[in-house]
Amino acid sequence: MTKILVILFLAAMALFMWGCAGAPTPSPAPPTALAILSTFSTATVGEIYVQQLTAAGGTRPYTWIVTAGAFPNGLTMTPSGLVSGIPTKAGDFTLTIQVVDSALSVVQIQTKGKIDETP
Repeated sequence: MTKILVILFLAAMALFMWGCAGAPTPSPAPPTALAILSTFSTATVGEIYVQQLTAAGGTRPYTWIVTAGAFPNGLTMTPSGLVSGIPTKAGDFTLTIQVVDSALSVVQIQTKGKIDETP
């Protein structure tokens, strides 16, 4: 009878110790793939233009750059993806924009923009 009590005691202690250690902590879910969500809305010559480019996934913060082409005169983009300014000439433009996240994932797209004449 004593041997059975000792075995039960040891089994209970083992279960208690395993339970105190807890189940392994699950790893956080990996971030979703980085993606660019926005393109340029139409701007108008002589009018203030402001647009925040957006991305999703990856690991924030994001850094934005133009890798090909250039913004038309009067428009600029900050590293945070804020495009702003007052365009000076109507026309279409094409840019390749790139976003890099803090884990150094990179995505780029070629996109077009349009600047209309003043109505």
